[in-house]
Order: sequence, then structure tokens, then C-alpha cells
Amino acid sequence: MPVVEYSLPGAFFNPHDIILTDDHYIFFQPPLQLDSVPFALGVKGPAQCVTYDSEQNMIIHMIPRHQSDEETVVLETDGAFPIHHALAYREGTSTTIVTSGWISDKARMQLKETAHKGILGSWEGLAEGDFSEVPESSIFRYTIDTENRIVKKEMLHKAQVDHPHCHPKYSQRSARYIYFCASNPILQGMK
Repeated sequence: MPVVEYSLPGAFFNPHDIILTDDHYIFFQPPLQLDSVPFALGVKGPAQCVTYDSEQNMIIHMIPRHQSDEETVVLETDGAFPIHHALAYREGTSTTIVTSGWISDKARMQLKETAHKGILGSWEGLAEGDFSEVPESSIFRYTIDTENRIVKKEMLHKAQVDHPHCHPKYSQRSARYIYFCASNPILQGMK
């Protein structure tokens, strides 16, 4: 397979995850800001210097995988922070991606409220079992109509979940099931 070079304009570090279809490399570029001064001064860790910008859109980059005349598709959609992708596949002019992340309105509000603590919030209570400041990570499906440049988002499972996967046999194809780690939201924040 040929090497494909691409630059993500405005990105100060690589996206957290990548997903493939037969035709595209797909990157989600969440709306993040970096204040590197506290890190350079040794006052904060790198993740504490990254904040979520709730006023900006997320950018989706669909980069052709093969040598072709096809151009890279760059689309903007409402702000979100997809974390881990389960699967992606293409049917006609539509690409479907199933992902987990901080995508719900509630999660995005929580990211905004804890912005002063960095993208991962405060880690102080985690060692004691208090996960109340960790934004809810849900499962979503993005359907991208590349011909009409329309992005649709649909929540598939609302709970605290992460690391979704599909069986490798269904990689780059539609799958009936995905598997993920889940936690009990009722116990969230309890010590």
C-alpha cells in the first residue's frame, strides 16, 4: 500500500484514535485548546494543559487510502470528543462509524465545566474511587454522506462505556454486535 502523507491543520497533537474503511483513513479532530506554558514551567502535566472548546466544531478528515484522484473530505460537525472507534464501513456514498466518546450534551457540558482542570479533569478522587468528574462516555453512530456533505449523529447506548470493538471478521463491514467495557452509572462517584 502506498504511503499517504497528510497534515491535520490546527492540530497540536495526533487524534486519539483512527479508523479505516476500505477507501479512507478517518480522523476525528475534536475542538481542543493547548496552553503549553504551565507544562513548560513544570507546573502541570501535558493533559492538564489541554482543554475542550465547547464553542468550536469537531472536524472529520476522510483521507483516501489509495492512489486516486479522490480528494480528502473534510467536514465540520457539532463539537464532540470521540475517544475509541469500534468499526467503520462504507455503503455507496455513505460511511458509518461507531465510536465511544464524550459526545452527549451532558458530557460536553461537563468538559466545559471542568476545563480549568484539563481535558481529563481532576485525578485526585480517582484513586479513592470517585469518578464523578469523569465525563460520561457513550456509544454513538456517525453516518457521513460524503456526496451531500452531511453528518448525522445517533446515540446507540447511553452509559459509562469505553473501548468498543467488533469481531475482526467484521472489520470495515456492517456488524450486528459491538463489545465494550461498561460501568454502573448508579455507583459512579461513590466511594
